Amino acid sequence: MSSSPSALRVLILCTKYSLDSDSPYLTDELAEAISRAGHDVEIIYVDWAGAENKSGRAATARGPVVNIVPAIILNFGPLCWRQAIKWVISPVRACWATWRIDRLFAADLVVCFSPLTALALPVLLLTRDTDRRRFMVQWDFFPDSHFEDGVLNGNLKRRCLRWLESSLMRRFTAIGCMSPRNIEYMHSHCDLRGQVREYLLPLWTSMPQFQARPRDIIRRDFDLPNDRPVFVFGGQLISGRGIEDILEAASIVKRDGAEFSLIFIGKGPKASEIQAKRAVSAVDLRVLDSLPRNQYLELLSACDVGLVTTLNVNVPTFPSKTLDYLQTGTTILASVDASTDYGTFIEQTGVGVQVPAGNLAAIVQAMKSLCRRMPLSEEMRIQKRDHSLRILREYFSADIAAQIVLGTRDKPNWSPVSQ
Repeated sequence: MSSSPSALRVLILCTKYSLDSDSPYLTDELAEAISRAGHDVEIIYVDWAGAENKSGRAATARGPVVNIVPAIILNFGPLCWRQAIKWVISPVRACWATWRIDRLFAADLVVCFSPLTALALPVLLLTRDTDRRRFMVQWDFFPDSHFEDGVLNGNLKRRCLRWLESSLMRRFTAIGCMSPRNIEYMHSHCDLRGQVREYLLPLWTSMPQFQARPRDIIRRDFDLPNDRPVFVFGGQLISGRGIEDILEAASIVKRDGAEFSLIFIGKGPKASEIQAKRAVSAVDLRVLDSLPRNQYLELLSACDVGLVTTLNVNVPTFPSKTLDYLQTGTTILASVDASTDYGTFIEQTGVGVQVPAGNLAAIVQAMKSLCRRMPLSEEMRIQKRDHSLRILREYFSADIAAQIVLGTRDKPNWSPVSQ
């Protein structure tokens, strides 16, 4: 794209990027918002999951130029050996690509995402120039989140990885965190030594379009009943998401006479556990594979309650599935740990209800109450959707996120407005 004299050259390093316009990731939406603001955007996409299985450079119709750098992923040999190869050699390959791209592009602003440790070498390379702005987006507080999810273990390993992650974080001029509680956690658990300025950077969405169709037609296409409320859980089906509590609560609610359907949408090791439960449960339980985001949003628009659950998670979280629930006007039932300010935000903005994580009786009571209230009338559904969209635009706009990253906006409003 042609640049104005005041345009910045923005280089984004990430391990997740979608080349499918129907299913954009958060990284896509931020890059495109920066591009819409009139700046040149170059993406270094280290394909950590092996989603593309190719390398190359391509200009997108949406503005940013994407450079794909495949990670080294082996399908043979011991798991520990394969992981070591991936974590040692992939950053070396990425570092070489980063050096070539950065030398030609000469970025004014560098944007990187947590965890930095995965791409330590290219991060070190991009942050060596102290004359340019360097912005980090802090999402998951590696390695703490990985230890809580059971992905990593060992106290010595945790201390070493936390030291490395904090050392890399100190190389940035600014760090954006999802909520005020996230900023508090960063200062108490990360050794920043007062060298970095923190920003409140809520999650963002560009509100991708989806086909708006009558609710009964969507339910028919997805083989869902029209005569009962539908609860939905969208996202990774992994440990730490409170899936066991959802299944147990649903069984109790069903046993006590409530009629409803429960859908899980996503992938992960818990999918087989849910399928096994489905075979013996009286609950109308469905499990769907991940859907393109426009289809996923369409399905959500025909559901009544979106579930957000965590369990035994001390790292503050603000689940990204919230943005899709808000866009479709789906009432949120949050069962989250006291470590996060997510549940308070949901209640104070009037978009849902919260109960304490791990409190099975409270989850059951909330599901029963929502079953009695659902489905909403058409008028109430429209009011609910309009209010949710207002909250979405006010707090979670991709354009506002781009302004914060670019340094043209100090911080967003974070004073919840009730319905």
